[in-house]
Amino acid sequence: MRYFGGKVGLLEALFEDAWDHLNARVARALKTADGHRESLLDAIQTIVGVLARDPDLATLFMFEGRRMRGDEPRVRLSRGFLAFSDTLQELVRKAQATREINPGFDTSAVTSALLGAAESLIRDRLIAKSGSGRGFAEREIRRTLEGMLRGLEGRPGTLPATVKKKRER
Repeated sequence: MRYFGGKVGLLEALFEDAWDHLNARVARALKTADGHRESLLDAIQTIVGVLARDPDLATLFMFEGRRMRGDEPRVRLSRGFLAFSDTLQELVRKAQATREINPGFDTSAVTSALLGAAESLIRDRLIAKSGSGRGFAEREIRRTLEGMLRGLEGRPGTLPATVKKKRER
């Protein structure tokens, strides 16, 4: 109580500290990335890798990170998570400027889709490791997100040529 004001304050301090370290790692990873789309994948993969090696932190992030706390009727997002989200949104914007992602897609929607997919994949992987689901390798998260980004190259509302060919068969 003295230092954090209670459980909510302690949890927020844990999130902030963890995100400070994660965002520093992401910044280092982005220095060596080749292209904006690759940078998006590297940023997410950095988080995925850290959470794969620290299942306690992963559990905290995936199962406590989006809950309402205290008396406020809203989800409180940590400053560090918001900074990470802003980094991804800026990378999406840059990828759209270079046409690595079609600029016709809403930047916020693309960022949300990538974050949501990554979080879901991380959470499902945690659940599988606890013995109550189908597991998959860590590398599958990146492969899945790469596939999503390839699909975002095309015009919004149209299918990429490879999907069209498969449907025509």
